[in-house]
Amino acid sequence: MKKLLTMVVCAAVLLGSVGCETVAKKFRRKPKKEQSNQEEMVIAPQEYPVVLVSNQQLYQDAFLYWRTWQDELISALSNSTNRKKFQDTIKEARRNLQDMAALLRPARREALLKYSDRMESLREDIGKDIYNTRIQEHLRKAEEIKNRVRDQFKYDRVKDDIL
Repeated sequence: MKKLLTMVVCAAVLLGSVGCETVAKKFRRKPKKEQSNQEEMVIAPQEYPVVLVSNQQLYQDAFLYWRTWQDELISALSNSTNRKKFQDTIKEARRNLQDMAALLRPARREALLKYSDRMESLREDIGKDIYNTRIQEHLRKAEEIKNRVRDQFKYDRVKDDIL
């Protein structure tokens, strides 16, 4: 009994000294600090100088982009059956061919636009081939277009025809 009484007294003293003040502090709202110390940030627009790029550099960039997309198309036709990827890569390759054509003299432009039309024809053929049964034929056409455009329209061959 004496043991029990000492335990109760110790518990009462312990609880009395600890109390719930920390819990009350934890949930008490802190007063708001003044926000006048912060300065309002003003962002002034900055104009950057326009970088003029020569038509030769634009042609080389468009040729590089076209070659990359054409390689991506050939890779997709070799390894994948994702029709959306076929369509997207053809669209981007064709767009870059048209960008290249816009930088050439009319005679060369017409020759390059024929390959752009062949790319569109390839896109339509792939769209019609629902089950991808003629994938090897499409792959052959894509490689043929790549080889001919690369040989006939590389920068060294057309640098005199760039506007």
